[in-house]
Amino acid sequence: MMDEYNDLVLKNEILESIFDNTHFGVVLLDREFNFIQVNKAYADTSGRSSDFFIGKNHFDLFPHEENEKIFRDVVQTGNPFSIYAKPFEYPGEPERGTTYWDWTLTPLKKANGYISRLLLVLIDVTVAAKSKLELEQYKNELEVQVEERAQQLKESEKRYQGLYENTPMMLLTLDNQGKIVAVSNYWLELLGYGREEVIGKQLTDFMTEDSKIYADYAVLPDFFDKGFCKEVEFTYVKKSGESICVVLSANAETDNSGQITRFVAVLQDITKQIEVESYRENLIQKLKEAVTEINSLRKILPICSYCKNIRNENGNFELMETYIHKHSDIDFSHTICPTCLKEHHPEDYAMLLREDESTN
Repeated sequence: MMDEYNDLVLKNEILESIFDNTHFGVVLLDREFNFIQVNKAYADTSGRSSDFFIGKNHFDLFPHEENEKIFRDVVQTGNPFSIYAKPFEYPGEPERGTTYWDWTLTPLKKANGYISRLLLVLIDVTVAAKSKLELEQYKNELEVQVEERAQQLKESEKRYQGLYENTPMMLLTLDNQGKIVAVSNYWLELLGYGREEVIGKQLTDFMTEDSKIYADYAVLPDFFDKGFCKEVEFTYVKKSGESICVVLSANAETDNSGQITRFVAVLQDITKQIEVESYRENLIQKLKEAVTEINSLRKILPICSYCKNIRNENGNFELMETYIHKHSDIDFSHTICPTCLKEHHPEDYAMLLREDESTN
């Protein structure tokens, strides 16, 4: 019997030691929520001594309608209640701000099931809860900033896309496999294709066979290796079948690791320029030929002293005007000079002379 008593004393001392020295608050209440016992951690949290609470009502000291309802439900149902990071403000102590608590309320029952006591265990998690709230607030602010930035990027991309598509230049964007992923409206208008006919196609799909061979074997291998090309001439084929000459320049865009992600190409239609150069060359050639012919006319020509016919390069005589017309662009119109008119047609000459005298 004495041994059992000693065991109970020892267990009670152990429980008292735990009760007084644990870091979380422990409160023993009667079923009317009056304080029976509080440990030191709970009293220190409230800034009072343990004896201050004995006999006082919990909700007289800490009025809280929601919490009081929870306490009464535990007494009525006999079911324990637990909650995490529940906010609480000390009445009359606004300087403490909002505090946060993990707490459990457990009904203590007698052998017959009657609830005579309530055990309230509390842990102050204010620091952790506020840190979590601040983290969530920071997260929310960051999400708002990310959303705003994403919206700005979308608007910027939209403006860029509009500028890209509507610029009066032939623009192409290729992926790292050489497939077309974007194209300007001017490119489409000039070649006569729809966007859906172009996207996903190879750059060379719109070239003549000669240009395609030149691109595949001479240009593109070096282009993909170095990441750029400059002013390379190709011949493209319009949807109508008409050919145009273009000059293509392109540069690669890379990611953070230096890997090529895409190529941006600019093409310039030089068809008219080539036509002008061809016309210019033809004109120069004609001028050279004309100069040569003029120079040939400046040489001594074998001409008959009587009929004035000219001996040509074949040794045959032909009319002067025929010879000159063959060797130049000069054409002749025939008339009669006054001297020849007087010699060969004296009557007409005399009549013309009288008309001139009467007019004067």
